[in-house]
Amino acid sequence: MLKTFYPNWLFLGNDQLSFMISYHLPTGYLHKLYLPSSDLTRLLFSGVIRKTSVTLLQIFSPVYIYSVLINVYSRQNITIFYVLLYYALSFLIKNITQIVIAENISRFIGFKNTIRLSLIPYLLFLPFILSARNNPFLFIFSAIFYGISAGLYWWGYHGYFVKKGEFKHYGETVGEANFLESLVMIVTPLIGAYVTILFGFPALFLLAALLIVISIIVLGHGSKTRQKQDVKFIEVLKLVVRLKSTSVAYVGAGGEAVIAAVVWPLFLYLFFGKVISLGLIVSGAALISAVIAIFVGRISDIKGEGTIIRIGAPILAFSWLVRIFNLSIAGFVIGDALRNFGQRMIVTPLNALSYRKAFEAETAKAILFLEINENFGIILMLLLLSFVILAGGSLWLAFLLASLFAIWPIIPVIKNRFEG
Repeated sequence: MLKTFYPNWLFLGNDQLSFMISYHLPTGYLHKLYLPSSDLTRLLFSGVIRKTSVTLLQIFSPVYIYSVLINVYSRQNITIFYVLLYYALSFLIKNITQIVIAENISRFIGFKNTIRLSLIPYLLFLPFILSARNNPFLFIFSAIFYGISAGLYWWGYHGYFVKKGEFKHYGETVGEANFLESLVMIVTPLIGAYVTILFGFPALFLLAALLIVISIIVLGHGSKTRQKQDVKFIEVLKLVVRLKSTSVAYVGAGGEAVIAAVVWPLFLYLFFGKVISLGLIVSGAALISAVIAIFVGRISDIKGEGTIIRIGAPILAFSWLVRIFNLSIAGFVIGDALRNFGQRMIVTPLNALSYRKAFEAETAKAILFLEINENFGIILMLLLLSFVILAGGSLWLAFLLASLFAIWPIIPVIKNRFEG
C-alpha cells in the first residue's frame, strides 16, 4: 500500500541502499569501504533525511524566534537572551525525557519504536511554534515538545546503532553517517533560505515536518531490538564523577556544538540582515568539508580516538577565532569549513567510543553517559552566554566561549585517561 503513495527509492533493497552509501566516494577507496548491515543502513538513511529536517530548523528557527520576539521586547540583547533560554529549556527537556521516559519505554517497545514515537511530539511542536507569532508564550510549549521529540529520537538512534553496528567498525560507520549528512548540508541551507524568502517560515516548518515523516517511513518496520536492563540515574552520575576527564570531553563538545547550532545562524542573520547570505555561507562551508567525515571515521578505528581528537580540537578552537579576526564572507566560510573539519574529528571518535563502551557493557548506561554530559555542556554554554548577553556583552563573545569549550575534548587525551 505504501508504494502507491511514496516514490520507489523509499523501498530500495538492502544491496541498493548499501551501494548508495559508496556511490560518491573516491574510486580508490571503494574496495576498502565498510558497508553496514541492511538494518543499520536504513537507520543511516533515515537519519540523513531527519538531519535535513533538523538542519532547516537548526539554521532558521533561531532567526524566526528572534524576529518574533524582537517585536515584543524591542531591545536586541533582551531578545537574544530569551532566544538562548528557549534552547536551554528545550535541551533540558530532552535530557529529562531520556532519563525518565526514553530509558524506560525502550525496554518495552524497542529502540526502533522509540524513534517512531518521537514523531508525535515533533508534530505537536509545529503548531505551537507557528502560533507563537501571535502569542509568544507558546514558544514555551514548542520548546517542550521539541525537547521530548529529540530525547526519544536520540535514545532510540544511539541504542539501535549500538545493537546493529559492528564493534571494530563503529568509527567508520559514524564517519559514513557524517559523510551523508555533510552532503545534505551542502544544499539544505540554500533550499531553506529560498523557501523562507519565497513562501515564509510556515512553509519551511511544514517542509521540515514532511521530511520527518519520510524519515520514519525509510526506517522501515519490524525489529525487536530493545534495551534489556534498567539503569539507575545515580549509577550514571557516579560514572560521570569517576570518569571526570572523559566527561569533560563530552561537555566541551556539547557546549561548542550549541554555539554552531543556535548562535552562529543568528549572528550571520544579524550581521548581513538577510537569510540568503546565511544559506550561502553554511552551504559553502559544508561543500568544502564534506568528504572529510568518512576518512576521519576510518582513522579513528585504526589509530584510536585520542589521535584524531589531538588534531581536531586545536583546529576546532581556531575555527572560532578566525571569525572574530576576519569579519567577512571569506572569513566566515573559512571559519565554518574549518569548524566542520575539526568538529568531525571530535564528534566521530567520541561517538565511536560511546558505542564501543555500550557494546562492551550496558547500552543504556553508556548512552546516558554520553547524553547527560553533552546536554550539560549545551545548557551550561547557553546559560553562560545568556548572562554575558544580559550584562551587555556582544554576541561575538560566544565565539570565544566556543573556542574555549572546543579545547576540552583534548584534556583526557593529554592525561591518557580517555578510557576511564
